[in-house]
Amino acid sequence: MSAEHPRKPWLAAVLSFLSPGLGQLYNGSPRKALFFAVLSSLLIPLLVTTVVQYFWGLLLAASLSLCVFFTYLCDSIREAKRKRSYHLRAVNRWWIYTLYFLVVIAVQDVARDRLIYNVFQSFRIPSASMRPSLEIGDRFILARVDFPAMKLTRGDLVVYTPQDDPRTSEDESRFYVLKRIVGLPGETLEIKAGRVYINGFALDEDYRESSNTSADNFSSITLGDSCVFLLGDNREHSKDSRYYAEPCVPLNRIVGKALYLYWSSGRAGVRWERIGLRLDGRTN
Repeated sequence: MSAEHPRKPWLAAVLSFLSPGLGQLYNGSPRKALFFAVLSSLLIPLLVTTVVQYFWGLLLAASLSLCVFFTYLCDSIREAKRKRSYHLRAVNRWWIYTLYFLVVIAVQDVARDRLIYNVFQSFRIPSASMRPSLEIGDRFILARVDFPAMKLTRGDLVVYTPQDDPRTSEDESRFYVLKRIVGLPGETLEIKAGRVYINGFALDEDYRESSNTSADNFSSITLGDSCVFLLGDNREHSKDSRYYAEPCVPLNRIVGKALYLYWSSGRAGVRWERIGLRLDGRTN
């Protein structure tokens, strides 16, 4: 007759912290372990890619993730308490725990990379070049250009890799810039006394505090079929298309479009009124 090995609630809790379902596996419930692993590692990431384009979707995904975590954590503790008289099963082997842990971690990494990070990213604003639309310390969610519902239009705030900046050539994957799309492919653009003209008509830039304070000028240019003209909202403190050797930024250098702020803080503390602010003109 095999010896009893009562399940330890504290150990079940620790294993649950390490990996979803690992506490259930320790308690001898492999099917329940697999359920929580699939739910946490695949279904939740799939949900995130569907709803995180909205701020309420981000809150929903975060809430569901926490609910699932506390569900399998509490379940593992409760089940361990009930199994004071427990005989080891085939799944109660250290190498099975290790293999399960490694497989779940690998699946989670792939799911995050393929389902979330390849579609959405988060960025922090480090400079004042986009004031007043964006302040230093703002953090936003970006939809990458390969996101199916993402279309670029005038006024969009986009993240891109500038080809003229030496920091880009050193490590293109680590240096990004955010500016606003002002000129679209095929248009003729000109800046006179700080005022932008598209095909001869003045552009209404209501996102700027004062669009006519600058004496900036830029000679007329006709944009190519696959590039855009990008400007910072804080024109006097922005290095953008006006200063590039090739002012027209190719579309293939655009990483994605800014959607909304998910956090904002500065020297005075958290700017609660900015959290959830939409950046693409849509409503949450």
